[in-house]
Amino acid sequence: MLIKTRLKSSTELSSFKMLAASPLLVVTTTVSKAIAMSVAFAISLLLAEAVVVLCKKHIPVKLRSLLFVTVTAFSASVTEILVRYFFPTTADALGVYLPILAVSCIILIQLESTKADESAGVALFSSLVTCVQMLLVMVVIAIPREVLGLGKLFANVHEKGGLQIFETAPLPILSQTSGLLIFVGIAAALAKLITKSVSKRAPVNDEM
Repeated sequence: MLIKTRLKSSTELSSFKMLAASPLLVVTTTVSKAIAMSVAFAISLLLAEAVVVLCKKHIPVKLRSLLFVTVTAFSASVTEILVRYFFPTTADALGVYLPILAVSCIILIQLESTKADESAGVALFSSLVTCVQMLLVMVVIAIPREVLGLGKLFANVHEKGGLQIFETAPLPILSQTSGLLIFVGIAAALAKLITKSVSKRAPVNDEM
């Protein structure tokens, strides 16, 4: 059974996506690294989606899970090769988190959502929307991590240069992996609190 069919609601799916994105979010110590990883993610996802659209109609249902995993690994490998060839310093800065795209559950979920009879344009547009969402999430997380964790903004992928905002970083823990997990945990808790608050008010508004 595929990943998405194990999740009972859209809320569970959103939570799972955030958890699955955590390995990619680790590199968001600067906005430049967040953008670089987002671009790599987009290349990998769009390439995988294009291959799936061409092959999905001819693959038996029982073999589609294997197809998705294989295609994801292939697209991530191609992406890593391209980034390392054209932008070697960026590839070095992203480190092990660049090849980790090969096991990205977000890509697998997106590929699974592609219907067998769906046109290539619709499928690629859906993947493009996911890429934009990923870019926004990574940049939004990168800004406070860079400002509070490094004391600067718009530093390069090696965390050098940029606009110095604080002489010393107010919360240097945010530039570490543990800081990211704390940040994501707080953001997830706030999102859940807001969702519950809205859902409690909804019946009252309907009655009025």
